[in-house]
Amino acid sequence: MMRSSEEMKESLLGKESKWSYLEPGSVRSSILTLCANSMGAGLLSIPYVFSKTGLIGGIVMLLLGAVIFAFYYRVLIKAHDQTQVYNYSGTVKKLLGEGGRRIIELCFIGFSFGVLCVYQVLAAGFILDVLQAGGFIQYIGLSYETARITLLLVVSLLVLTPLTIPEKMTALRYASSICLIALFYIIIVLIVQLPSYLVASEVEISYIKTDLSLINSFTICVFAFDGILGLSIIYGELSNKSYQKMTKVIDRAVGLSVLLYIVMGTAGYLALGTNTPNLITEREYLWGTDWYMIVAELLIGFTLIAAVPLKMTPLRNNVEQLVSGTESERNYVLYYGVTYVSLYASTFIAVVVPNAIKYFSFLGGFLIVPIAFVIPGILYFKLENSKAKLVSAGFLSVVLGLMGIYSTISTIIT
Repeated sequence: MMRSSEEMKESLLGKESKWSYLEPGSVRSSILTLCANSMGAGLLSIPYVFSKTGLIGGIVMLLLGAVIFAFYYRVLIKAHDQTQVYNYSGTVKKLLGEGGRRIIELCFIGFSFGVLCVYQVLAAGFILDVLQAGGFIQYIGLSYETARITLLLVVSLLVLTPLTIPEKMTALRYASSICLIALFYIIIVLIVQLPSYLVASEVEISYIKTDLSLINSFTICVFAFDGILGLSIIYGELSNKSYQKMTKVIDRAVGLSVLLYIVMGTAGYLALGTNTPNLITEREYLWGTDWYMIVAELLIGFTLIAAVPLKMTPLRNNVEQLVSGTESERNYVLYYGVTYVSLYASTFIAVVVPNAIKYFSFLGGFLIVPIAFVIPGILYFKLENSKAKLVSAGFLSVVLGLMGIYSTISTIIT
């Protein structure tokens, strides 16, 4: 009996064709998208986390973080299935009411604004390192701090001001892909150069540390790990969506992410030990100018500048929805007001607070913990009937919330 061409294609290529494995909505495409959404500049701080927790402590912390994120991701997916609403704020409104929606919108606004600050801090630092390596800063005779402030102001006024005007940023949508390429490049450099570091110098390595710095280290990991802001969109676009299918996406994406984090943290920490800097790109290089990291900083620096307008779009949308509601027409006075107040205020904060690790810890503790853990923990009480599970999830959410509060306060104080 002759088989149809579709049957033959399925038998040869399987139900999901190898030729379409990256089509939007496929499982593989969703896995890569969730990974890309999770990984960003925060990954550069993972070796620093290892220096604060110890080698084994860092690995355990990352594995624990992966399990926690996978659990709360599942909670949010169950909430979407129950409400049949596939965006975070809409789901929260359906289950917790208008007050819950406004709280989550405020969290989104705060997080987006914080990201604008940290992106400018990082971009200015990376580009300055490139200019300094090329001798330009020394040539014009400026101090590093004066050059940093000047660069932030010039980029904000002359580059970001016009770039943040358009509502659609199609031309800039590949910026995150370039940043990911640079991060993978850094991981490869660290692995390849690790034997040379081990031979050239003896470093002090701790395997586990137990003090309150573990809490701040955990919130830095939370910042580096979080992908919950894109989870709802990814699930909404998944073909033939189901809870089982999305859990496969979550498990594989989280597993791949934590593997890369462990490799980055281990290679960076073993090479530098207690001398591990806040960002691995600032490492001490033993053989002259660190051109390997200069190349990475050049790529990441310019892509972070391009990413600022991309992050402005959700910030504007969240403010408009908070002020005018989800069904209102565009208010252009509010649109331009939010754009430029957010841009120039974030530039001012980037000038005043140049330490990127403070942003990672603050945003992780103050905003991502509520968005990724506390609010999904509250949603869990609307979805689950088992008292044992509710007590366990409630306890976990409270502990994580308290850790976030501690990290936020300690970051502000120090």
